[in-house]
Amino acid sequence: MHISEDHAHGHSHPDQQPMSREETLKLLAYMLEHNRQHTEELHDLCHALEDAECYDAADELANAMRYYSTGNEALENALSLAQESE
Repeated sequence: MHISEDHAHGHSHPDQQPMSREETLKLLAYMLEHNRQHTEELHDLCHALEDAECYDAADELANAMRYYSTGNEALENALSLAQESE
């Protein structure tokens, strides 16, 4: 079950075996690194938009990157907490 700020919901995947703790940690670490790479790519795109004088689009992309950074921090915290609870 997953609990968010406004609701809780369960997940059922009858044809899949649950991931082991090791698999879960590896996948979370991979996803964090993957997201960091996307953030770097978005940073480059932001500069490209500025170079093309698409300033409003660059500003909006910079705004999106702030969300990515916040999400990446949360992923990093989740990974750290999961590793500490081993």
